[in-house]
Amino acid sequence: MKKNKSAAKPKKASTNASNQRAATNSTNSTKTTKAAKSSKPTKNSKPTKPKKQGRFSSVSRGKKILIILVIIGAFAYFIYQPFCLWYGALRDNQIYQEQLTRYNESNSEMQDRADYLNTDEGQVEEARKHGYVEQGESVATVEGLPGDENTDTTSEESRIPKEISQAVLDEPDPFYVQILDFLFMYNKS
Repeated sequence: MKKNKSAAKPKKASTNASNQRAATNSTNSTKTTKAAKSSKPTKNSKPTKPKKQGRFSSVSRGKKILIILVIIGAFAYFIYQPFCLWYGALRDNQIYQEQLTRYNESNSEMQDRADYLNTDEGQVEEARKHGYVEQGESVATVEGLPGDENTDTTSEESRIPKEISQAVLDEPDPFYVQILDFLFMYNKS
């Protein structure tokens, strides 16, 4: 039976040691919670830094955000105007380049026509359009044919460059150009 008594004693000692550890842990945890609640730094706690007193410390967060948004909005507005002008100049340049290309094509066609009229064959054809005939030929005028409206290419109306520029302005633009035109308030005409 002595063996049993000695075996029982160490069990008590081990339970006593675990009870002591638990008791010290609970006292330590109460000390840390008390230290955390108090504003005075303790040995185990880190000292807290005081809040800096800055220029905008008295302004609430909502007001700061509002001020920042107003500044960004004003900046965007004053930057937007020059971008609108720049985009308008860019689009005007594109339209003028297209009109110039068409003017050059028209000029090339007129130069070809002038070169043709300087040949004998061209002069004879143009004279016949105006009612001249060669010797031995007679003139016959037919009226009322379909499509026989005023086909005279020498009239003043065909030389007006507004027709070419209007044709350029009437062409539809790609969708992304239309979006940019709307965004930058550009009017094509």
